[in-house]
Amino acid sequence: MRDFIKILIIIVTMILAISCNRSSLIECKESKGEISYDRNSSETKIDSLISLALLNGDKQAYSDAFGYYFRGQKIENFLLSSIVMANHYNDSNACFNVYLILSDTEQTGVKNNRDSLTHSLSFYYLLKAYELKDENAKNEVDEVFKGRKIPASASYLVKMTKFK
Repeated sequence: MRDFIKILIIIVTMILAISCNRSSLIECKESKGEISYDRNSSETKIDSLISLALLNGDKQAYSDAFGYYFRGQKIENFLLSSIVMANHYNDSNACFNVYLILSDTEQTGVKNNRDSLTHSLSFYYLLKAYELKDENAKNEVDEVFKGRKIPASASYLVKMTKFK
């Protein structure tokens, strides 16, 4: 089973690498402990970061790779990697990123109204990040549920099973 998961992650990484627009790829460069981005570099480092994150659960590599996609305004291309990190490694940051990606109406072209499956899925990941003590999720949950009882993330899984 573990070998199957590794093979699946490798395939996902390859698909992500192929689907990227090669002309706008940005390579991460480490300088003085910070990450900077150079649009003229190859995509080798970003592919390595994604592989490290997905195969080893390296949260810093995941965060650095997400920064690349975020700055390149291509976060929707990072959804699958974020879901793997959120589900397989219980990464609170990845959970919050899944919420951000699914909630971004400019990227998805769908308004996430109260009865949509996408809305329920995005709230599931927001609340899961909150339960995993992600600070960004805490702030977002406080804003979204002001004055109301904060539901468990599992309650949104139940809602999603009712969609047809």
